[in-house]
Amino acid sequence: MLFRKKKNYEMNIDTANTILQNVFAAESKAPNTIPFDKLILREKANTRFYDRGLILLLLVLLLTFISPLTIIPIVGISSTGFTADSAKLKDDYVEDGILYLQLEGINIQYEEAFLETTDGVKHPPVSFDKSKGIICFPYIDSMESNIYIPIADEQSLHLLLTPY
Repeated sequence: MLFRKKKNYEMNIDTANTILQNVFAAESKAPNTIPFDKLILREKANTRFYDRGLILLLLVLLLTFISPLTIIPIVGISSTGFTADSAKLKDDYVEDGILYLQLEGINIQYEEAFLETTDGVKHPPVSFDKSKGIICFPYIDSMESNIYIPIADEQSLHLLLTPY
């Protein structure tokens, strides 16, 4: 019962014009010289601006609510140069200035891995845990770096660290 459609009342334009002229006559005002259909068109033209403004406002509001979904992660790591059977990067994250990489695979030589910055400086791993497959490197903020992780009897796993 609460959601019933409201009734739309319509009136003939000639009848509406007659009622408007009678209202002006009852109030002792000058009669309306603008045709009633022109008054209706003018009212519709005035509301178009507000309708478009409302649509624009709703679009901006929608974009405001959606914008948090576009947050970019802090670190992007891409890997190249390894086959499907070798080691794979499972997870990565940065915490307290340390880059943690979780790898899965066999024959990974954690102790020989190193991080090389674009200026040629090599950094050995800060720590590693072979049982969990985690290797840690110092995170050098705002500098692109290459990470090389040797794998026995295969090419090294090459990871490119690109800070955003």
